[in-house]
Amino acid sequence: MDITDIKRKMIAAIGILAAVFIAASAVYYRSAECLPFVYGTLLGSAVSVLKVIMLARAVGKSLSQDTQAAANHVRLNHLLRMFISGAVLVLAALVDAISLWGAAAGVLSFQLALYVLKATSKNAAAKTSITPQAPPADTQALDPQAPTEKNQTSIEDAQALGAETQNSNTGGDEH
Repeated sequence: MDITDIKRKMIAAIGILAAVFIAASAVYYRSAECLPFVYGTLLGSAVSVLKVIMLARAVGKSLSQDTQAAANHVRLNHLLRMFISGAVLVLAALVDAISLWGAAAGVLSFQLALYVLKATSKNAAAKTSITPQAPPADTQALDPQAPTEKNQTSIEDAQALGAETQNSNTGGDEH
């Protein structure tokens, strides 16, 4: 799977999760009291989308760097993403118009989207692995001792011939 494809799927999953959280809060509150939760969910989901974009850029940039520089870049990017998540949660805790629970739901939608993506990719991989895979065309070249359909019958014929030869050497048929 390409990084842009993963990024697109994660952003879509975050959007779907945000819509589910907002719908659940609207059903729960059934009034304008759900607005702080909605604002928190929107803010947290926006941060989750930002984290996906930052992660995709970090991975793309680290692929072109040497090992140590890539490791340092990924560590720094991870700390920056954690700091942004913490700042949004602190902001939601301090501002009365934004629900901390909504912001937490939005921030955690990054992890939930990642689990959804992993589960759906496993299901897709399992569906494709059910179909039998054809063996390589030239298995004899890989392992000359490996039995193939052609030489399996000749092995069985040789064993049968050996058994007949052994019977004829020991006196043939017993009457």
